Amino acid sequence: MVDATAAARHLVDRACRSWGVAQVADLAELIVTELVSNGVRHARTELEVRVGLRRRQLHLSVRDGSPALPVRGASGDTLAESGRGLLVIEALTHRWGCTPVPDGKVVWATLRTG
Repeated sequence: MVDATAAARHLVDRACRSWGVAQVADLAELIVTELVSNGVRHARTELEVRVGLRRRQLHLSVRDGSPALPVRGASGDTLAESGRGLLVIEALTHRWGCTPVPDGKVVWATLRTG
């Protein structure tokens, strides 16, 4: 998982800097780390990470081969070691969601860049 999350963070950082939106790079790296970690932990399939910039919004997505949709944790246990990833994504992004595709799903999030 470390290699997958590190590669995703590097991709996002490079994209943010080359597109002139370095101000959201750290936040975008945190979000893509959560998305990839969830894919590694729950889908256990190959992942495809995509980054795009459209109209002052940075789009992050992770496609996996599992049809199981993500479930947002409802735990109030602040000491729990897992179950808060989607809550973090929800709190830090403009929008997030999941789109089923024929061979799995795409979990995505958008950030405002300005």
